[in-house]
Amino acid sequence: MSHEDIMLTVTFRGTSHTVSLPNDAPVSVLHSRLESLTSVPPSLQKLIYRGKKIQHRQDDSAPEPTIAQAGLRDGIKVQMLGSTVEELGQLNAADSAHQRKEQILRERALKPQAKLRSTGSSSASSHQYRFHRIEPLTHLPRPETATECLLTLSKDPAVLHIMQKHHFSVGLLTELAPHEHPGLLGLNVGSGVTIKLRIRLDTYDGFRPYLESQHPASNILFTLRSYAY
Repeated sequence: MSHEDIMLTVTFRGTSHTVSLPNDAPVSVLHSRLESLTSVPPSLQKLIYRGKKIQHRQDDSAPEPTIAQAGLRDGIKVQMLGSTVEELGQLNAADSAHQRKEQILRERALKPQAKLRSTGSSSASSHQYRFHRIEPLTHLPRPETATECLLTLSKDPAVLHIMQKHHFSVGLLTELAPHEHPGLLGLNVGSGVTIKLRIRLDTYDGFRPYLESQHPASNILFTLRSYAY
């Protein structure tokens, strides 16, 4: 190996890849090499190392930096985030299905609702039929924000009404990590033992925008539907 070559260790979803390339090569060469190793296209790659971040350049007007100019040195360990084209397609399909289901919920919400008579057992019912524990994935960024999102969903009146009406008691409400089951927005584990919800972006650095929509609980409602089956 010549003195101009460097060796990088790139970790993606728990798998480490060793990449050797000249330090004067443009960064796009590294992106292309990683695409061949992980099937993640350059436009969806995010490289994180030593507090720095590299993403695929969208602007071609400025000269492209080299590996050395980007601050990459021999022996550096790099964490890569991103999704394959297939995963992105599955996510888009799931989002479309979610939007259709959300529209159905909105239409149902506009219909007149019969008033429910209050009973003395409502307090006991609300205590029994609920989410008994809330836990984020603490190894992911901003676990306190994840906890807040999960608590908001667990206390949604529509969710609590469905749980009490159908006697759903869920042991744990937690996150569905971005790399887990990319085609799903929610997962029911053990017939109600655990409900996992996809609340983060695939890039791990933010939270899904549907949490700010008019009906943020629609995903959890449809996940709960599988409880009875």
